Amino acid sequence: MHTPNPMRVSMVYRRQGGAGFVQRWALTAVGATALSMGLVLRGTATPGALEPLAPRGPQAPSQAGGAADAPALSREALPEATATYLDPFQLLPSFWGAQWPAVEAELFPGGLEAAALTPILSWDQVREIHLDVLAPDRDQRVEALYRRLMSWPGWEFYGDFPVRPDHAYAELTPKSLATALRSSAIEDVDAKVVDALEEHFRGMNSELDGLVRAFIEGAGVAVRFEFERGVFDRAPVAFPGPDQEFDDELYSRKVTAGGWVTRIQITAANYPSLGLLRAEIEDLRQRRRAAVLDVLAGS
Repeated sequence: MHTPNPMRVSMVYRRQGGAGFVQRWALTAVGATALSMGLVLRGTATPGALEPLAPRGPQAPSQAGGAADAPALSREALPEATATYLDPFQLLPSFWGAQWPAVEAELFPGGLEAAALTPILSWDQVREIHLDVLAPDRDQRVEALYRRLMSWPGWEFYGDFPVRPDHAYAELTPKSLATALRSSAIEDVDAKVVDALEEHFRGMNSELDGLVRAFIEGAGVAVRFEFERGVFDRAPVAFPGPDQEFDDELYSRKVTAGGWVTRIQITAANYPSLGLLRAEIEDLRQRRRAAVLDVLAGS
């Protein structure tokens, strides 16, 4: 995560009319060996197509397997049929090299012999599982991230998501909206007022929906790009020491599966266009919250 990133992700979006709807966004990835022909992700939201966006109706996502939003995967998700387990007494000292005595002292104070370790599969057998769970735009992860960024109950990436239900966001109520916008002033309003707010802010929410989807897609491209070129952390069993934090972090994820732990962090320093898009999302969310409170104060 510390090396300069040759990949440039360009976010382009145009707004049409006074409603501020997102008409078009595009992401272009250039300069990756694994993506040598380039990668372009496009989505559209014209005014005529906005009505189905709010809120999303039930759609069945593809089933990719694995846990919904957990740091570890069940053994059922791992390739047991042809599993090749590694000897930790050979793997760990070899993996850590000269650092092994210090790592062992931190991770296994009683010595590796006394540690109760889960079986460690070869990295090649779990590599794709880790990538699938690290990526923010995969089915296991996308709904939770979308709901967190959108912060308006009833708006969902798929709709009735079967893998990770979140009843707090399933229905727009005074309480759920107050929780989403972090304002207790909304809890006591009438349900009809909240329904009116849904209609009043449909245009702003449609714009935010487009921005959030663009960010999730762009973050997915960034994660896969960094993963394919090896710019992520991985280790057998566990990482020593605390996770490093970045002030400009845009997305981070840690996954444990098959005896390995991986960690990836996407920052605005390496992906400035994603950083600008995230800033746009936060700005729109703050303006929406302030506008909601203004509407309630004037009612």
